[in-house]
This record gives sequence, C-alpha cells and structure tokens, in this order.
Amino acid sequence: MGIFDFFKKETETKRDDVKNTIKEPVRHGVARSRCIELDCQNEKSIRDFFIAFDVETTGLNPVTDRIIEVGAVIYKNGKVDKTFSSLVMPSIPISKAVSNVNHITNEMIAEAPSEKEVYAQLVDFLGDAICGKVIMCAHNAKFDFDFLCNTLSRLGFNANIEYIDTLSLSRKYLHGLENYKQCTIEEHLGITNPLSHRAESDAESCGYILLRLLDLANAFWETERKQIEKSKPNTSELEVCAYVQSLILQKGGNTKSIRFRKNSSGYVDICCLYVFLRFKHTKKGNYILAKHDCKAIANFVTAPCAQSEGGTNYVRLYFSSPFELEALSEDIYTIFLDCYKSMEEYVSYSDYRKQKAEDSMRLMYALTDEDVSLLLNNAKKQEYIPCDASAMRGSQVLCNDIVINAVHSRVSLSEIQNLDDWNEGFNKGFPYWEKGERERKNGNLEQAVELFDKARMNGYMAPALYNSYALAYRQLKEYGNEIAILDEGIERIPDQSGIWGARRIKALNLLLAKQKKGDHQ
Repeated sequence: MGIFDFFKKETETKRDDVKNTIKEPVRHGVARSRCIELDCQNEKSIRDFFIAFDVETTGLNPVTDRIIEVGAVIYKNGKVDKTFSSLVMPSIPISKAVSNVNHITNEMIAEAPSEKEVYAQLVDFLGDAICGKVIMCAHNAKFDFDFLCNTLSRLGFNANIEYIDTLSLSRKYLHGLENYKQCTIEEHLGITNPLSHRAESDAESCGYILLRLLDLANAFWETERKQIEKSKPNTSELEVCAYVQSLILQKGGNTKSIRFRKNSSGYVDICCLYVFLRFKHTKKGNYILAKHDCKAIANFVTAPCAQSEGGTNYVRLYFSSPFELEALSEDIYTIFLDCYKSMEEYVSYSDYRKQKAEDSMRLMYALTDEDVSLLLNNAKKQEYIPCDASAMRGSQVLCNDIVINAVHSRVSLSEIQNLDDWNEGFNKGFPYWEKGERERKNGNLEQAVELFDKARMNGYMAPALYNSYALAYRQLKEYGNEIAILDEGIERIPDQSGIWGARRIKALNLLLAKQKKGDHQ
C-alpha cells in the first residue's frame, strides 16, 4: 500500500466515524407558522382575543440555537387575561454575549424544566392558537415563531400558527421614528416594560403595542372609507360600471381586480390597477372615451375629444343606456386584457410592488357579483332617452349654417417667410409672439393680434401661437376670426385638432347665438 493510499483510507475511515457519530434529529411533528395581514375584517376578532408571544434564545439560528425562556400572554377584550412564562433548560450553554442582553445565565437555567415539560404546558396554554383559530402576535415575529415551530416539530407536536407582526404594523402606522425596535415603540407610545428582554414582560408589552396599533389602523381605515365614499360613482354611473364588469366576466376575464372611482374632473375611471376605460355623465349626454380607430364607432353618435381626453387619438361615443355598450364589448375586453397583463407584470417584480398595488386598489370602489346583478336588474327597469344626435354632434354644425365673416390682415400662407426652415422661423417670429402674449395678458388685444400676425409672417409656427390667437379673438368676441385661425391651425398642426376642434365647436355656437341675437334685434 502506497503512502497516498494509506492517507486516503485513513480519511475515509474518519469520515465513516463522523457519519456514525452525528445523528440528524428526527422530526416527529410538523409545526408551521404564517404571517397574516391585519384588515378591517379580522380586526374585531383579534381585538377580542389574541395571544402575545416572546422568546429569549441562545442565538439567532432556530436550528442550531435553543429557546431559554418563553412567555405568552392571553388578551381578552383589550386586557390581560392569563400569562405563561418559563425558563427552559437548553442542550447548549448560554454565551456571555447573550447573557449581557437578556440577563439570563447558565446558573439561572441549571434547575430549569426540560423542553418536553415546558412545551407540553405551553401547548396546553396556547389552546386553539396551535391550530390557527386564535391569532398570536410578536415583535419581529418571524424570529420568535421560527424558533417555536422548530422546537415543536422537534418534540413531536403539530401546529399551524397564524400571527400578526407588530414590527411591520408599526412601520406602516407609526411614521418618523428613529428605528422600530420594541423599546423605541414602547417609549413612543408611552408603554412601560419593567423587564425588557425577558419573555413574559416583552410579550405583555407587545400585546399593548398591538392594541394601540389596532386603534391607529381603525383611524386609517376610516380615512380610507371616507376617501372611497367621496370618489364613489353615483347609482347611474355604477350601472355603467356594472355592465362593463359583466361584459368582461362573460368573456372569461378575471374581474376580481377591477375597481372604480370618480375623479376630480367628473370622469369615472374603470381600473385594473391602471385605468383602461373612462366615461362621463353630463347634462348634454353620457359619453365614453374610445380610440379613434375603434371597431364599433359607427354604432354611436360621436364628437371630438378635448386634448385632456386624448385629443385626436380618442373620440367621444355618446350613449344613453349602459346596454348600448354591447357594441363595444370586443374593444373593451381587448383593452382590459392589455391592462390586466400590465398589472400582473408589475406585481410579479416584488412583494413591495404587490403590496403597493393592493393599497392602491383598496382606495377604489369594487363591485361584487351580487352588486352587479342588482345594478343591472335596476337598469333594465328604466326607460332611457335616446341620444339627441343634433345636440351631440356639435362638430357637425356646418359653416353653411352660419355666416362666418373673418376680417383680418394676415398674409396668405404662400407669403409666409421661412416656411421651409422651422428654426429660422422660430428665431425671427418667436420674439413677436412673446411680446404679443404680454399685450394680450395686459388686455391690449388688438395690439396683441398685430404682433401675432408678425410672428406668423416671419415663420413662427407653434401651438402656442394659435392658442394665443384664439384666446385674443374669443375675448374680442370676433368668433369668425377665431374659427378661421383655428381652421388654419388644424390644417398646419393636425395633432392639435382634438382640442382645437372642440374649441371651434364652441366658437361656432357662440357665433350662431350672436347672429340670432342680432336677427331678433
């Protein structure tokens, strides 16, 4: 046998000896724990009955370290009902560093009861909490319950524990603290803990922290409820929401994440985290915003959108009954699916994003299947007045119907300088527009128009110029000139046609009213 073979055999022998010496602990039980979220549905039951919990340990690893003290406090109706506390004889010594923190020494646990004895009593004390029927709490709770479940499993106990973490709740409802250690929160809330870092005292203090956090959570939810109620669509708007949700459900879409809110501009947003549909109820009629290339556009009375509504990319589709939206079912389902995929992608990145999404959706109104059914049954009983096409199609007021008398001194388009050089046109024309805008704001409207003419003649072409022209002519009540300059603006800058088209309709109506008034006089 060579020397290499000798050392190889010696090494293998030692490994075999080690294998025979080290025995993996046999887990006879299965104990698990799960952190649950506090919400307005479980808050009352938790307040009525919960168990606060704390452990002191030999270290940070729940597998290799051991619990040396355990404390549990039963709270009923906001008061301490029963307590449990015991030192535990561990199978490993306590280090000096650990003793310096919790002041538990090897001498103190020399006569402490064994794990089997302590945990048989603890399981009996916890009662229904062992199977998740009573909620427990701890501060930085995962640490405590990882140790507890590891120990219970090792000793042959089964458990399915559900708990609340006061550390995460404190971060959510207590803002501006230097840190979120239990002692810091105790000081902030004015809670006395006479024996900090001892299991029973820390558990009792944790229970009082939870009770205070429940109060803060309730105040927070009340603010949320008021916000949701404020942005809640009215009944007729909810009937439209219900019909849209039913369309999506019928096509197999997942409607659990659909939410509704009425924004500050009076539009109702239908959301799946992101807004995918928007409509508005007005005195003139109800309309939904749809893309200009919408397949079902021919089924509706239409009108141009304002720039804030999407400009030329979108169009208003007027409707009276929510059931008329059946023609849009394919379009609605398509944009919903796109939105749903975007939401899923967003929440998949991290738990933080998922929580932010849930927080956002919680602030909006949701409809249950029962709500949808009741709203649609109510809608079916109503008589709806059909849309008045002549009223809605303001864009179809023809110039032939009105006398447009545009009197101005602007040069023709062919005479404009720097038509082929935008930068040169800007450099030479912008200063005139800037001066003209100052004059307009000062009320010198005719001087302003003269300066806008010079800006235009020198080649300045920008939305700002046509906006200024239109504003000046509106203030001068020269509606014919306003219409003429808007027509030129729409021709030269088509992407502004949405907002300018809507403004043109208003100017046409004002001009018509002015002419009718003149006829009567």
